[in-house]
Amino acid sequence: MIDRLPIQQKEALLLVTSHQFSYRESASILGVSDSYLKILVFRARKALRDKEGKEADER
Repeated sequence: MIDRLPIQQKEALLLVTSHQFSYRESASILGVSDSYLKILVFRARKALRDKEGKEADER
């Protein structure tokens, strides 16, 4: 499911969750502001929740 996310959202989410970088470190790596990184992570998590909910409804 994570492969379906836009690349920036996927990278942001992976840096924060899997690699356990701080938001500030992750933002620096991606070359974006801290606030934009938070938006990317929020949107990635929301997209995953929405996709998970749709799949559950289809069962």
